[in-house]
Amino acid sequence: MPHPIAYFLSYAKGKRVIPRVLRFLSPDMFLGFLTTLLARLEGLDVCNITIGRSSEAVDLFLTHIVPPIVGFISEMPLHVVNNCMRVILERHNLVWLGKSKVGLAFLTMFLSRAEILKQGGQGVGEAELGMWADIYNFLFASLHTHFESLFPAQTEVEKEGDEVFVWQFLAALAVGATTVDHQRVLLTEVRSKVLEASRKGDAKAEANVNLFLNALGLGIDASALAGMPA
Repeated sequence: MPHPIAYFLSYAKGKRVIPRVLRFLSPDMFLGFLTTLLARLEGLDVCNITIGRSSEAVDLFLTHIVPPIVGFISEMPLHVVNNCMRVILERHNLVWLGKSKVGLAFLTMFLSRAEILKQGGQGVGEAELGMWADIYNFLFASLHTHFESLFPAQTEVEKEGDEVFVWQFLAALAVGATTVDHQRVLLTEVRSKVLEASRKGDAKAEANVNLFLNALGLGIDASALAGMPA
């Protein structure tokens, strides 16, 4: 039996009602809700729907549940970001989680918030930064050799535009890379996807690639890669 929160969110009405409830929660109560949700992602219907598949449930979750969570995470200090990420890393298979839009959305949110706090520097202790580095390294190692598999197979794509979730996640990983080797591995593993998207002649595909390339700081864009061999 799924956790009551996961069970409630499996219904369309639940996805629409929860945001109204969240408005009335104190920060501590909101964090309690979020921590429970992160610990029970395997019970969420939307985390078991892979990228590329059309789903009203996923659309509802992204439209109604994710925005208030983004707002809450945008105010988080790094030690809370660390704690939330530890819940995800300790409870879930990251390759499985990374193949859903909702799973990637959560990972991208925390990666982006951590990078903002790292760049800001104010009020962030060395211990917190060290813990974040360990968390990032564990996440990266868990997905190493699987980055390309996060993209939906062409035979599974029912909904155009879903690949943006993968590109946003990869860009967040690239920006937060703790070593040059991380960036090299990322580019090597998804090189064929970069070239494929660059040659499509599609503005959205090029924008996705440019987001990733800019995060890597390579100084090139999709148009420069379009004529390169695969």
